[in-house]
Amino acid sequence: MSLTREDLYRLAVMNRPDLRAAQAAFEKAQADVNLARANAWWDVTPLLEYQRIQNDNTFGFGISLPIRIFDRNQGEIARTKAEVQRSSAVSRAVGMQALAEVDTAWSVATTEREKVRRLREIYLPKARQARDTVEFAYRRDGLSLLDFLDTQRAYRETALSEIQAVGNYEGALNQLESAVRASLDEPSLRASLEPWRGTRPKRTSDMVLLIIAAGLVVVIGTYVLSALR
Repeated sequence: MSLTREDLYRLAVMNRPDLRAAQAAFEKAQADVNLARANAWWDVTPLLEYQRIQNDNTFGFGISLPIRIFDRNQGEIARTKAEVQRSSAVSRAVGMQALAEVDTAWSVATTEREKVRRLREIYLPKARQARDTVEFAYRRDGLSLLDFLDTQRAYRETALSEIQAVGNYEGALNQLESAVRASLDEPSLRASLEPWRGTRPKRTSDMVLLIIAAGLVVVIGTYVLSALR
């Protein structure tokens, strides 16, 4: 499944309590208008009477209704109509604010996703290839140790940038989850957002260990070079 911006809108509408509360207030205001209009009508009450006086039986019937000439519940109807307008404006404002939060979180997530994709598919492979090429030449005395250490440093910095980009992307997804009030941990939802097409990124701990090891290589190489001089 491909998760689109419209899908996120629907999740926000279904899950955000502020949107549901605003919609419930608007529906209540509409119901109050209908009630106020109903109270403007006369209440007709039927009457039925029976009396027995000695041998005489009498029956009677009639109706009772208030005669309202000036009182048509206009005040309550006007008040409830004004409440409908107010609650409608509040509902629209809350909806616009919620969708704006979704838009912002979505934009940040897509931007961070593109950064991860570029680092993972373009820059990191190039840095790895450059490091391997220089290492190959260095081991055959084609390049100096400084050249090898420089490419190793560049690769380490690129790998660190990838880790930071993945962390930023995960943070952006958390903001997106907060905006829609729904979890995006389901595989189908998360796969539609991740740029690595179903393959999870390496664990941060593994990448940190690789960077530490590379750093140790650089330190040892620098020490050896200083000793040779």
